[in-house]
Amino acid sequence: MRDHLISFNFDKACNDIVRTHSCGHFKGCGEIVLNYFKQDAIYTLHYFTTGKFKFKNNKNAWKEFENDHILFFYPEGVYNLSEMNGQFNEHYYVSFSGKLPDLLLRNQVQLNRCLFKINKNKLYRQKFIELLETVRLASLSSYHQANAILYALLNETVLLLQTNDASTNGVKVIDNFIAYLNQNIQNNHLDMADYLKKVGLSQSSFTKKFKSSVGLTPHQYWLSNKINHAKSLLLSTEKNVNEIANLIGMDDEFYFSRLFKKKVGVSPKGYRERIFN
Repeated sequence: MRDHLISFNFDKACNDIVRTHSCGHFKGCGEIVLNYFKQDAIYTLHYFTTGKFKFKNNKNAWKEFENDHILFFYPEGVYNLSEMNGQFNEHYYVSFSGKLPDLLLRNQVQLNRCLFKINKNKLYRQKFIELLETVRLASLSSYHQANAILYALLNETVLLLQTNDASTNGVKVIDNFIAYLNQNIQNNHLDMADYLKKVGLSQSSFTKKFKSSVGLTPHQYWLSNKINHAKSLLLSTEKNVNEIANLIGMDDEFYFSRLFKKKVGVSPKGYRERIFN
């Protein structure tokens, strides 16, 4: 089954901020051969759930991989992707562009990192399904909703890659800590003492390990994670600022708004208006 969808191209200013170009889903037995050449400003994100594949870019030799991998094609790149042995396979993809993706993926582009192994993640797969279902509606409203879902998907991808980096560095406790934060996004304070007691690490030792792997202190990451969740809620729901503050564990709407503006450069309300107006 091949499901390939092209989103409507509305002439709106928000296209420059975040724009879904196309998305699709393949599931079945059939050869995948893809040669991707330079395209200005366009990214493609692939998520492989089943099958065996091989991939190369213009700088590296062929690399084989299977199941639960993320693959990025960046602007100005040359890539080759093919299925191996004609086996049953499944993968999702979305092509996109915009200022927000440029900011989110800047570090990955600079490092030219393309292929990432992740743990099996049903919620991540569901994001692709939501995107496909929304684009299929083919209306102006669904077009904006699709861009909001895309942005939430990219934020989730960045979090997965950060978790991947922590695991790759052999710091499993950091992987678990990031999962703990995501599962407890509504907590209004960072209870590191209770968490670290369970894993037998001091706060100073853990903070040093965490910053070395992730690039932020645990508290900085905790706040950044909340702000990213708030961004996704602002774009994908109609909840007001107070409701969103409560959902991410900030009881004081005014503190949340000040923190959001400090981190993002615009108020929560202004952020939503800038995207959709």
